[in-house]
Amino acid sequence: MDKVSDKLIFLDVDGVLNCIHTHERSPEGFSGVEQGKVKLLADIVKRTGALIVLSSSWRDEWHETSDESGNSKMSPGEDGIYLMGCLAEEGLTLAGLTVKGRGYERGSEILAYLADHDHDSYVILDDEPFDFSEKGIAAHWCRTSVETGLTEGNVKEAVRILNAKIPDVNTKKIEKKNFFKDHFGRKL
Repeated sequence: MDKVSDKLIFLDVDGVLNCIHTHERSPEGFSGVEQGKVKLLADIVKRTGALIVLSSSWRDEWHETSDESGNSKMSPGEDGIYLMGCLAEEGLTLAGLTVKGRGYERGSEILAYLADHDHDSYVILDDEPFDFSEKGIAAHWCRTSVETGLTEGNVKEAVRILNAKIPDVNTKKIEKKNFFKDHFGRKL
């Protein structure tokens, strides 16, 4: 298991780094990113030392490619490059991406990431509940709103969650291949 950081932020973009009032547009014409919301995210990182893992549908912007040596890597598309640029303006980077499963199983995708990366605590910044309660990780969820996106109140809650080291309901270690087979119907 790789020790990436003691603390992880699972980041959704729509409803977190933007809201229904966002005027900015991404290069592909979707709701863009509000730099003020990125500053709030940077405050969470500054106060906790957490690393950012993209769990948003924006990760569809990354595609598997090969480098010059033939090694597989994930490369961002146009909106992915835009997102990374917005984060970089505040000194932020992405530490990773969750692997997309079937349908709306974001909780399962987060658990799969956690099974591969040692951690002490994590927070999920998202405006949608997905399967967080069903998977026993709702206590790690900091719910934002599509009306406002990330707020100062969300920052306080996220810092509290990251510093509290809330135990998972599902505390047993999950073996990656079995986890994927059991939850996504296939092995990695």
